[in-house]
Amino acid sequence: MALTNATCTFSTAASNYTAQPFNITWVADLIRHVNQTCQTAMLDSALGIVWIEHIRSLISDPGTPGILSYWYSPWNKYDIKIVLGRLIDYKLPLAVLIFQLPRAPLGKRRLEAFTLLHLVGSPVTSIAGLLYTFSQASAVLEAVRRSHRQLPSPPDEKDCEVLALVLIAYASIGMTPERNVNVINKEAIDRYLSLSAQCLYRTLLTQSRQVGIQTQSPENTDAFRKAARSLAADRRVEKVPVLAALIGFVAAVAIKYAQINHKDYDDDDPQAIGIWSLSSSLTVSWPIVAMFLACIIGVPKSEDSTRRILEQLEEDLNLVKRKLTVDIQYPIRSGAIPIYRPDRFRQRRPNGVLQITPTRESQTPGKVPLWIRIWNRFKFDICALLIVSTGPAFGIGLAALVPPTAWNCRTVDKFVMWGIYAVGWLLQIGVDHLECSTWLGVSLTAVVDFMVVVPFAWIIFITQFGLFNRLGCYTLKVGDVWGVLLPPFTWDIVQKRLDSVYLPLLVGAFILQFLICGMVLGWFWQTTKMYCQSDREPRQTDGELENGRMLGGPPERPRAATPQTTDEVPLFTVPRIGRDSISQTDMLREFLDTVGRNRDSEDKKGPEDNIRPVDNTP
Repeated sequence: MALTNATCTFSTAASNYTAQPFNITWVADLIRHVNQTCQTAMLDSALGIVWIEHIRSLISDPGTPGILSYWYSPWNKYDIKIVLGRLIDYKLPLAVLIFQLPRAPLGKRRLEAFTLLHLVGSPVTSIAGLLYTFSQASAVLEAVRRSHRQLPSPPDEKDCEVLALVLIAYASIGMTPERNVNVINKEAIDRYLSLSAQCLYRTLLTQSRQVGIQTQSPENTDAFRKAARSLAADRRVEKVPVLAALIGFVAAVAIKYAQINHKDYDDDDPQAIGIWSLSSSLTVSWPIVAMFLACIIGVPKSEDSTRRILEQLEEDLNLVKRKLTVDIQYPIRSGAIPIYRPDRFRQRRPNGVLQITPTRESQTPGKVPLWIRIWNRFKFDICALLIVSTGPAFGIGLAALVPPTAWNCRTVDKFVMWGIYAVGWLLQIGVDHLECSTWLGVSLTAVVDFMVVVPFAWIIFITQFGLFNRLGCYTLKVGDVWGVLLPPFTWDIVQKRLDSVYLPLLVGAFILQFLICGMVLGWFWQTTKMYCQSDREPRQTDGELENGRMLGGPPERPRAATPQTTDEVPLFTVPRIGRDSISQTDMLREFLDTVGRNRDSEDKKGPEDNIRPVDNTP
C-alpha cells in the first residue's frame, strides 16, 4: 500500500514537468515538491531523491518523452552566453597556445596547416616525432665527439656542437654534406668526418671518386662557427609569445578555479559543471610538453635560409660551388617538420637520414627477447603515449570525484577522448609503416588526423552546449536504490572537496607536465645546448686563438702545409678555387697527386692503422 501510494504521489507531482525538457531547476523543484507531499522513505539527505528500481522504471522509461526520461529525453541547451563564456575561458587559451607551434616554412601554406592538424589530431605521434628528433640530434653529436677522441689535443665541446649543428642542417634540407651517399650512419661518420671539429665531408669531383676534407686552418674554423651561429639564429623561436600563451593557458585554469571557489551556487551555471570543464582542460594539457620540445628544436625562418647559410659555408671553405636545391619531399622525409617523423620506423631513407645509433638487435648476439624488440621499435611512441595519457588520467580522476562519484557520463566522456587519441595513434602507426611516396604519406596522415579531430570536436561541442545536462548524468545506484545527485543537493560536498581534493589534482597535473619537460631537458641537455647555442660573436682575450686554445702570446699567422713524403702525409690542402691564379685543371691535378700519395702511404700501413690528424707544423 505504501509503495502504491508513493508511486501515485510521485506521478502526480511529476505530471507538471513530464512534457518539458530536462532542467536542473525544474527537477530540483520537483524533488522539493515530492518532499512535501510524499511521506515515504523516498528522500535521502545524501542522494537527494531516492527510489527503488520499480519506481525508477516507471518514471525513467526511455520511451517517455518527458523530463524524467533517463537518456533520450529532449535535452536543454545552455544559454549562448554560457557557451561562449566557457569557450573563451577554457578553449581560447588552449587554441592560442597550439597556434604558437613553430611551423617550417616550406613554401606551401597547406604544409603549415598540415602541421597544426597533425599536432591536434595525433599528439602521440607528434611528441614521438619530437623525441625522435632529439634522439637523432644527440646521436649526431655523440658521433662527432667519438670521432675526435683519438686526437692528441681534442677540440672543445663547443666545436663539436658547431659541426653537429651543421650536419643536422644538411639533413634538414634533405641533403648530406656530399652528393652520392644517402645514409649518414655510424661508420660513415667515423670514417669520413675525420678527427677534428673543423672538418666537413663532401665530394669535390663530379665522378664517383669521393674524398674527405681536413684542414686545421683558422679560416675554416671561423667558417664553421659563423655558419653555426647563423643556423642557431635562423632556427631560434621567439620565446616571449610562446611563454605568454603558456602562462595564459595555466592562468585561465587558475582563474576559473578561483571563481568557482568563491562563487555561490547558481542553477543556470552550476559549479559542479565548472569543475567538469576544468577536468576537460586537464585532458588536453599535453600541448605544454609538445610546445616546449618544439621551441627548443626550432624551425628555419624562411624556406631558403638554411640552404643559403650552407652554400655560404661551402663558399667560405673554398669548395666547388654547387646549388643545394632538392625537391621539397626530401626535407619533409628528413625532419624538416619535427612533429612529423615517419622515418623513425625506417632503417634507410633517401637523402639525409641520420640513422646513427645501432639497434640493440645488432649489438646483442643470439635471440633478442620480444619485449626488447618492441621497445626498440616503439620506444618513442610508448613514451609519447604515456606523456599524453597523464592529462586524461588527472582529468578522469577529477571528473570522478564530482558527485555523482565514480563512473558517470562525464568520466566516460574523458575516457573516450583519450581513447580517440589512442585509436588515432594506432592508425597513424599503420600509415607510417606504409612504403609509399612522401605526398601520399602526408595525405593519408592528414586523413587520419581529420578522422580524429572530428569526433574529438564533437565531444567538446556536446559538453559545451549541454547534451550531458540530463537526468542520466546525475544518477547513481547505491545498493538496491537509485539516487539523483543534482548540483543543488551536492554543492556542499563540492565545496568541501575544492581545497582538499580538486586543487591538489589541478596543481599536480600541471606540475607533472613541467616535470616531464625538465626530464626531457635533462636527458638531452647537450643536445639542447647545441640547438640553443648563441649566435653572438665570441669575445676574445689576449693570447686566445679563435679556436678556443690558450697560448702564451698573440695568435700566430697560420702557415701553409708543406708536402711530405713520410707516413705523416696530409690528406690534402684545401685549394682556393677562383681566388688564386692556379687553374682548375692544375688544382685538380695537384689534388689527385696528393690523394695518390695519401693512398700509397695508407697501403704501406696495416689495416689496423687509422687516419691520423693533419700536422701543418713545418
